[in-house]
Amino acid sequence: MAEPDLTSDQRTATLEAIAYLRIRFGEGWIRKAFDRRHPFVELVWNRAPWTRVRLADLAEAIKLLESVVGGKRLVDRFTRADQHSGATFELDIAATAIRRDLSVRLEPPTQPDRKCDMAVSRKSSSSTATLYVEVQVVRDYGTDTYRAMEISDRLVPPMVWVAMHRELLGQILRIPTDTELAPLLPVTDAFWWRCESSTEPEHLIVEGIIDLWSVPIGHKARAELIAAGVPGNFTTPAPDDPLRRTIRAVRQKIGQLPLLAPGLIAVKPPRLLFLSPRVLPQVVDAIQRSILDAPQISAVALVDWALGATASPREARAKVGSALIVRHPDRHIFVREAVIVANPARALTSSDDLLDELL
Repeated sequence: MAEPDLTSDQRTATLEAIAYLRIRFGEGWIRKAFDRRHPFVELVWNRAPWTRVRLADLAEAIKLLESVVGGKRLVDRFTRADQHSGATFELDIAATAIRRDLSVRLEPPTQPDRKCDMAVSRKSSSSTATLYVEVQVVRDYGTDTYRAMEISDRLVPPMVWVAMHRELLGQILRIPTDTELAPLLPVTDAFWWRCESSTEPEHLIVEGIIDLWSVPIGHKARAELIAAGVPGNFTTPAPDDPLRRTIRAVRQKIGQLPLLAPGLIAVKPPRLLFLSPRVLPQVVDAIQRSILDAPQISAVALVDWALGATASPREARAKVGSALIVRHPDRHIFVREAVIVANPARALTSSDDLLDELL
């Protein structure tokens, strides 16, 4: 599906956003962002229409939040590469609340010496409903997995094999320690040099760490090796449990919310949790169990963005296990998906309508 072009209003909003961001952050920060590969730069480099819409959306969110007490601190976090993803997610949620005529307080006190990310309120003639919100981004992969992927790429650089017209069979059996890695790299480098001048299969084995075959593409030895039990694809150990990491994030956030007021934990989880509809009910069940002992928590919301083509109007509100999934068109060609996992043990229901309005 081709991405629709920008309307004249969207083009104008984009130009105004770029001008505002230049003034707000300054040319010096923008140059540093390019030099240091700040994630914001990806929106500038990518000329797809949706990135222009996103730039305008971010600029508007920053303007809205800077008028709120504590908003400058949140925007300053956005400028830091190591805090960008969490700050952006928080900006998105807070700006959504303001656009829906809800009032937002940033960093409200919740318990002695504790604050949460924001409190969202709606005033009526007779009362005020308030929902306290904690926001968390859980990376797509854990620290151990990122390390495993990085070391695997150093030991077995994928582009080397493409250039040599060879394919790999076998596996890295375990990720070496830092102490083991230093003497191992010259061994793998020597193997690559040997393969470059060879027209036959070559074998590298480092006891307990690597058992690898490099085979010229189309060579008959490939079938013989597979028949002998060599794995037909190159594999590496990349330990990860995205659900466990998400639940750990939820449990850590419970302590930041008040004990006697309704709370929401909004999580942008690893994308793997959203990829399989068959697995999502089990994810919902595990998240629900993790908050049963915290009756002050109204719900956990798992929020992510998907291409708009994946969500039809019929799917705008649907049940997933015991949770509700809500989809809204967003960011030109995307849909925001929120899986709202309500806490069946919640003791406070005064802000349930607020929660629905926010998500």
